[in-house]
Amino acid sequence: MRYNALQLIGSFHQGGSERQAVQLTRLLLESGRCNVFVATLERDGVLLDEINRLGLNDIPEFRLNSFYDFHAFKQVRRFAQYLRRHEIDVVHAHDFYTNIFGMAAAGLARVPVRIASRRESAVRPRLNGLSNARRIAWPMRWLRTVKTSGNNLFAKACRRVKCGRFTTGSISRACNPRGANPKETKSCEH
Repeated sequence: MRYNALQLIGSFHQGGSERQAVQLTRLLLESGRCNVFVATLERDGVLLDEINRLGLNDIPEFRLNSFYDFHAFKQVRRFAQYLRRHEIDVVHAHDFYTNIFGMAAAGLARVPVRIASRRESAVRPRLNGLSNARRIAWPMRWLRTVKTSGNNLFAKACRRVKCGRFTTGSISRACNPRGANPKETKSCEH
């Protein structure tokens, strides 16, 4: 039985995370193992044509002005309704903003598998008094397992989550040094 997987992409502007999300979407479609859905926070950019060529033309947009207003809450609720209506089994978010938005909505919709990816390594300045680790920890409250690589900001954020959802072994880091063959990577505990 095929499962329903949704890729949540911030926008379709040319960027590393966006390019990887589009490539993953194409590979999922080619595999034939799942029904693929795409949603976005901003339906604009050069990669939108590539998504349309894959036959994905009905892409819902959940535009945000801020995380700190009532409109954001309404959009999270609207996205959760979309996830329930389409019986989505897997939500994969691809950057900081889609992680926060997507994990909140997927948690609300009780989506069984929630994947929050973070590829950016730049340290962001404090936002409204929140450190980077605290900003990352907030959407992680809706995750059951965390896999991380690169800098250990994700691991630091995991330790900040106080709700006790993470048990020993549910936080792991993929030891993948730059230039290593991904087939030879090992998993190691934090």
